[in-house]
Amino acid sequence: MAAEKLTYATKRAGDPWTHQEVNSIKLTVNEHADELDDLNESVETIGNTVTALNGMNTVVQQAEAGTEQSPVTIMPNRLNRWGMVQSLYVAFSQMTYMGKRNEYCLRFTVNGDNFTLSLPSGVRWMEEPDFENGWTYEVSIENNLALFAGWEPTT
Repeated sequence: MAAEKLTYATKRAGDPWTHQEVNSIKLTVNEHADELDDLNESVETIGNTVTALNGMNTVVQQAEAGTEQSPVTIMPNRLNRWGMVQSLYVAFSQMTYMGKRNEYCLRFTVNGDNFTLSLPSGVRWMEEPDFENGWTYEVSIENNLALFAGWEPTT
């Protein structure tokens, strides 16, 4: 629906508005209130999408390593970085980006000889890792296919 155009003589500060002018504006705004609400929701959705896309390809410092019952959920297209961890339980966010690779990236340093990395079911490794105490690892998972690289501790 085309919006009704209101035309009034240019007003200056202090110029009075007639009742007819005010009522015409009120009726026009009320008539299009639903359209304005829909536009506002669309702008808000677009703003949220832009914010999410701006957050892509960033480094996220993770504080929680999760548990078996409550894994830490990570977003795609970010480097999720932990310090030294004895175990790491990870779940993937269901929010993905159309037209993007949606790669889940992890970086952590193993603390202990009994390290456990738990990923969502269905993730397959190109080569099953043998995590070593003190080593720093990066893991990349795309389409449930996982790759890793490890670096020995520096002294």
